[in-house]
Amino acid sequence: MTRDVDFAEIRPEGADDARAVRALLLDAFETHAEADLVEALRAAGDLVLGLIAEGEEGVAGYAAFSRATLDGRAALALGPVGVRKGRRIEGVGSRLVRAGLRELEGRFEGQIVVLGDPLWYDRFGFRPAPQVSCRWAGPNLLALPLGDQTEAAGEMRYAPAFDAL
Repeated sequence: MTRDVDFAEIRPEGADDARAVRALLLDAFETHAEADLVEALRAAGDLVLGLIAEGEEGVAGYAAFSRATLDGRAALALGPVGVRKGRRIEGVGSRLVRAGLRELEGRFEGQIVVLGDPLWYDRFGFRPAPQVSCRWAGPNLLALPLGDQTEAAGEMRYAPAFDAL
């Protein structure tokens, strides 16, 4: 997909990557919840796109885009986005998100919703989504429209795997 000599190749995850992705997510987050979430999304067929940043030392980062609905229309949830502790501040996470958005452009039309730091996700065009209702509604719920979409509004339903969080 994309190659950057600074750190890694960014590519879609393959069938043989599950163990490495789990290890990365266990390193990147304080609990196993994100690793379990990705495995459940994958098992249910709700993982639309999983991207891996891979360097000489193996998997350096991961970003997941999964099925969701917003007011009954197709939407995507971005997350988790995880980067190995020793690789943070190198731009790995930003490159993964940008690569994912490029991959989805033209292939998906709808809202992409993320729960995260508004200051960090603003660089990709995500904006607060105060008109969206869901379990995680609030100032850290952000949306980005792809295609001819307007402001995000309505009830957000994540894939069932998120219910375990």
